[in-house]
Amino acid sequence: MTATSAADTAINAASALGLVNASITNLSTQMATWGAGSKRLDVHREFVSKLSDALNTRIGAITDADLSKESAKLQSLQVKQQPGI
Repeated sequence: MTATSAADTAINAASALGLVNASITNLSTQMATWGAGSKRLDVHREFVSKLSDALNTRIGAITDADLSKESAKLQSLQVKQQPGI
């Protein structure tokens, strides 16, 4: 909301100053709200990034474990087949 005031008398000047101070207060409140929202977004972005890294690490570990298990099975079969040859 915009308002205009003439500062031609002390009363009008005081009123204009009150409007300016109210505008400054409203702007400060809005900036604090935006700053808090920005901080929450940064914290959430960091959390999602760490979660993604952890999931990728775990998926890699599961894949490695499956490959190790399959490799062990293959070696076991090869050892069992060797006496038959």
